[in-house]
Amino acid sequence: MRTPTLVEETFYKDLITELIRERERQGLSQEELNNDIGVSSGLVSKWESGVRLPSSFYIMCWCLALDLKLVTAKVN
Repeated sequence: MRTPTLVEETFYKDLITELIRERERQGLSQEELNNDIGVSSGLVSKWESGVRLPSSFYIMCWCLALDLKLVTAKVN
């Protein structure tokens, strides 16, 4: 697996920060989100702490579990 670039790391950090904020706002635990997404115990914790990066598929699953729509916008 290749090492993410600085731009990718910043993108993931910003996105995951927003997903954490929304999970907490909804009152879901990491374990509940693991179950909702259908991933192994502790994986959401690894994503949220930056130990592992979720694939685009799991980002989509994460958004769906939180009833979110991922929208892109041009920067600059």
